[in-house]
Amino acid sequence: MATKRPRSDRYSARSNPQRYLLDAIPPTLWARVRAQAKREHVSLRTLILTLLEAWLAHADVRARLAEAGDRNVADEQADQPDDHDEHHDDA
Repeated sequence: MATKRPRSDRYSARSNPQRYLLDAIPPTLWARVRAQAKREHVSLRTLILTLLEAWLAHADVRARLAEAGDRNVADEQADQPDDHDEHHDDA
């Protein structure tokens, strides 16, 4: 008989929980996730909630990186000569 993996006490359901379903996950990816979670003795619910929380916690970092990336692209474009700036000798 398989033992049930422990659930985190960090995330508790409300008394009238709403259900959110993930679907259309590629079967091979889902099988790998389930196998890894089983090896690490982590429930899928805890895994998903932890990943979502980490993603939200780093939203400001992603925004700053995106902003810096936009500035870098703008700087690179400013450094590029325009086609009409080039002088061609027809000799």
